[in-house]
Amino acid sequence: MTPQQIIAALISHDKWVRHVPGGQRANLALKELCGMSLSGAKLSRIKLTGADLSRSVLDGANLSDADLFAANLSKCDLTGANLAGADIRGACLRDAELTGASLAGADLRNGNLMTHSPERRQLEMLIRETGAMDLNHVNLRGARLSGKALANSNILQTDLTDASLRGADLSDADFSGSNLNGADLSDAVLAGADLSGVSLMGANLQGAVLTDANLSYANLAGCDLEGVDLSTVELDNAEFLRAPESLPLSIQEIFNDHYAWVESGGARGARADLSGEDLTNVDLAGANLDAADFSEADLTGANLAGCEFVMADFGNAKLDKCNLRGANLSGANMARASLSGSNLCDTDFKPAD
Repeated sequence: MTPQQIIAALISHDKWVRHVPGGQRANLALKELCGMSLSGAKLSRIKLTGADLSRSVLDGANLSDADLFAANLSKCDLTGANLAGADIRGACLRDAELTGASLAGADLRNGNLMTHSPERRQLEMLIRETGAMDLNHVNLRGARLSGKALANSNILQTDLTDASLRGADLSDADFSGSNLNGADLSDAVLAGADLSGVSLMGANLQGAVLTDANLSYANLAGCDLEGVDLSTVELDNAEFLRAPESLPLSIQEIFNDHYAWVESGGARGARADLSGEDLTNVDLAGANLDAADFSEADLTGANLAGCEFVMADFGNAKLDKCNLRGANLSGANMARASLSGSNLCDTDFKPAD
């Protein structure tokens, strides 16, 4: 394919994306496109299956929902590029620059491409292995990385909220400053990984290998650690949850009275008055605390996932680093409440009657 034909295909694709008459989706599968300069190009939904884009300049390009299956993106400049929802299975990203790129919802799992070789008259398997990656300030929310081999990767200050990393090899990877809230890390290999200071609120770590991993200062509120051996893990100053049973008896009685009050429609028990109380790192997941008074209470690091807080009072409350995923806060008073670093995925803040 000549350079002129490539340019014509991209111009036609731009028209297709903008729904301009005469446009056509570009199909550049298996094409040699190495060294292309496509800064800021509009390449949404383009087909680049197995294409060689090595050493290309794609900074600021829009590659959302693009087909990059088994493409060669090694040494590409993808700074600030939009790869949201793209199919990047089996693609090679070795030494690619991805600072500030968005890969939200992208599929980065392993993949192999079968291609036909006319010379050999047989099918050949095109295999692109990613291996270690350097990611800095990248948006990987909801990305699919299950089974990926990413040992020794540097994944710094990257948003991996709700990402799927099930069974991935992340041994000796550096996650400094990253957000792994709600991520699926079940059966992942994290031996020797640096997860110090990382937020793992509500993450699934069932069966993960954490031999010699560093989790000091990490936020493990609501983390599922079933079947995990923590005997060799560095856990200095890591934040764990407090079971409700570990709270002072006076606080436990307030909660029990409130549950009775809610269940009986006010006939029994009493509305919870927890104003100003220390409820840091407490696990209250799924509790019904409608109309409870949490004004000026400290709930830093608490697991409040799925809780019912209809018409509750959180005025001036500290809710930093909380897991509020799926909580119902309809009609709640949030005046001057602090929510820094909290997980608010699927949280309901609608008005209430």
